[in-house]
Parts: sequence; C-alpha cells; structure tokens
Amino acid sequence: MRTLSLGKADDLAREHYYWAHGELYRRTISGIARAEVLRGGITVYGPPPAGLIPPVDDATLQAESRAELTGYWSRAVAKPKLWREDVYVDLGLTTLARVQATVTENRLITKREAIERLTAFGVPDDLREEIARRRAGEPVTLTEQERDVRAALARDLMIAGIARLV
Repeated sequence: MRTLSLGKADDLAREHYYWAHGELYRRTISGIARAEVLRGGITVYGPPPAGLIPPVDDATLQAESRAELTGYWSRAVAKPKLWREDVYVDLGLTTLARVQATVTENRLITKREAIERLTAFGVPDDLREEIARRRAGEPVTLTEQERDVRAALARDLMIAGIARLV
C-alpha cells in the first residue's frame, strides 16, 4: 500500500509512506510503482491517478525494472544468508519473471502470473509450488537442511537470472 500526499505526488524525489511486508517505510515512489498505479490501479475515491502523478513511458519502465535487478537484488545475492528466508526466495524469483515480462512484452504482471513463469528460469516444480502455496497463505515447513539447499538454489537462480536479463 502506498500513501501519496495530494498535491505532492508529482514530486519524484519526495518520500511518501509505504506499507510493505508488515512494516511502514518512507521512500520515493518508483517508476515501477507509478506504472502499476497508472496502468492498473483502481480509484476508490477521489481523482484518478493520471491527473496526479507523472506518466511512465515504456523505456523508463524497462530501465527501472532492470535497475531493480542491478541494484537491490544484486546486493541481496551477495548475502547468502538472506536466501534462507522465504521472503527473499519468493520475491526474488518472482521479480525475475516480472522483469522479463516488462522488458520483453512491455507488460506488468501479477506475482501469481510470475510464479507460473518461473520454469523459464530453471525453477524446479517443487520450489515453484512452494512459492505458490505461500502466496496462497498456506504454511510451508522446511527442515534446516532443506532451507539451506533451497537458499543455495534460489540464490544461484537469481544470479543466473540477473545476468540473463541485464
């Protein structure tokens, strides 16, 4: 969930409140987030977003998508212990599929659609199904050894996927 202050949403350098992963952040609204709101957002109350935030052209969206991989996710793969956590596995791998759709098809896709596309990145069916189960709210229990094996696999897949897409 993003909260944009009315009259201040067009300032791309301004930080806004942002709720993600159970925490409140302050950060700028990325080109990807703006494109998601402009291309698929639903206005519940108030003016439509197109009149409030600057548009995002396809080239900018593609560049910002790749920048997610070369920035945040490239730093994350440098930290092997992070990949023991479900959130890194799930978001990292789905990000690969979402970036691919953006740079090759000029489309923003849902996490659900991204999960369906993970086999294109070499993600085994059992890992893809594990991610889908967590996305559906189902508990997935792993032993410490299974978590270690999965961490190494997911990190290797991310490294290869990043190289492929950038």
